[in-house]
Amino acid sequence: MAYYNTTKESGSNLEEFRAKATTQDKRVIAIFRAIGNNFTICPSGVSSVYDTLYAPAPITSIRRSITNLTKAGLLEKTGEKREGPHGRPEYSWRLAAAGLSFQASGTEPAPERKDKRRKKKLTQGASQEAGKQGTLF
Repeated sequence: MAYYNTTKESGSNLEEFRAKATTQDKRVIAIFRAIGNNFTICPSGVSSVYDTLYAPAPITSIRRSITNLTKAGLLEKTGEKREGPHGRPEYSWRLAAAGLSFQASGTEPAPERKDKRRKKKLTQGASQEAGKQGTLF
């Protein structure tokens, strides 16, 4: 379930919210696949990457996606904690083995040329940094 209907929406609103949540899930798994399963990343790091590549999403939505993808077996929580942006610890996740081969139907590509360059630069820089320590963000 990509969207949790806690506000009792119905009709076209519910369809729209479910579609947006599904798109977010596909984008989040794409971020994990781009960095590979040798690295870990915290939700705030995923949020930073997401907001660089796409229209910004609330951190709560990113956490919802991470939870759903973990329950689906595509991501795994590592047990490792790092200091988050507000000085509080947050757990990190990595791509699970099932996430490596997962192919979401209708996965939306990254935004056009300008954002593809950003994604390449971001993931290259993050990979170089993480190569030293095995973690991202």
